[in-house]
Amino acid sequence: MAKSRQRTAGSFRSIIPDDFKVDAVLSALKTELAKFGDIYLKPRGEQTTRFWKTPLKWTVKVDVNSKRWKLNLIMKGSGELLARWRYVDEGTRPHIIRPRRAKRLRFQSGYSAGSSPNQMFTSRASSSGSTVFRPYVKHPGTAARNWSKIIARDTERPLTSWMEAAMKKAARDSGHAYKGSM
Repeated sequence: MAKSRQRTAGSFRSIIPDDFKVDAVLSALKTELAKFGDIYLKPRGEQTTRFWKTPLKWTVKVDVNSKRWKLNLIMKGSGELLARWRYVDEGTRPHIIRPRRAKRLRFQSGYSAGSSPNQMFTSRASSSGSTVFRPYVKHPGTAARNWSKIIARDTERPLTSWMEAAMKKAARDSGHAYKGSM
């Protein structure tokens, strides 16, 4: 049975359930956040690097307490892979590329990127044309793909719906679901 307490400063009345199981509710919400991350968020991250020679590994980290819910999509890979993702996601300025272990760069004259700015769709990049040798190359820069912004934007509405349903289920399972009418 819930206890009702009258406040002296006005007509505010708080209703406090006798045996509200905060830990059980938080645990249920943490489980649902993790499910959402694995089912919806993780595949969005994987989509960005699926055609790379060595794709990044993606995991979901959930932190839930009574004051904050946090869902993180975490990339794992070598420092070089993480830097590459950042360059493609955020873009780069024009820059010069010089050889590291040889006197000249060797590459094919044509290139087709596997992704486009502001698009989640990716495909395999390809090189074509004759092989050329250059002492350096003036790279025009990379246009930002904005994958992290797209993932955040596209996740907001489904996450809200998912967690509203999770909160209703957690309240129902704890015996504290609203049963009356207003």
